[in-house]
Amino acid sequence: MVLILLHWVPDAKDVPFGIRQLRTAGCASVIGPTRSTHRMAASGSMQVLQTSKRSLVERCVAVEELTVELLDRLRTGRDVGPLMSADPGALLVGNGPNDWYEGGALLTHFREAVKEYGGLQFEPGNPEAWVEGTVAWVADRVTLKFPHVTIPLRFTAVAIRDGDQWHFVQLHLSAAVADEVLLSG
Repeated sequence: MVLILLHWVPDAKDVPFGIRQLRTAGCASVIGPTRSTHRMAASGSMQVLQTSKRSLVERCVAVEELTVELLDRLRTGRDVGPLMSADPGALLVGNGPNDWYEGGALLTHFREAVKEYGGLQFEPGNPEAWVEGTVAWVADRVTLKFPHVTIPLRFTAVAIRDGDQWHFVQLHLSAAVADEVLLSG
């Protein structure tokens, strides 16, 4: 849900109160409340149509595009290094019990997997990214295609902004497994 505020300020030339449009490194804000809008809503001088838990973060199209580019680079065998943070704390967590790669091991793993399979045939779903300050996170339902099977995967990532560039610092890919399957041993 998105927070929609309808409160017309007298003599404000019909500009809705509380609406922000910020653009920083490709991220645009969600319409969101401030402390004063909460007070105004409580006093009855504003009509709130819908509320949102995401009202204090901004949608980040730049990180959504970065996600699509990462998957495209993996699919076509191009280097993903420019999209990744060089920080030694960078992390990739995969689906297997030993799929845990930190720092430089992350890029080594990607390079070896791309070489082994001739590219990783990832297809993005509909990535949705959000940002607060210099940290953004994204989630998507992607597919990984092999000649004999297509695997639906969950993709989540955290990106950090360095100047006007975004870089992934954490990636997670996993297959959804029902609780009953996990509990059955």
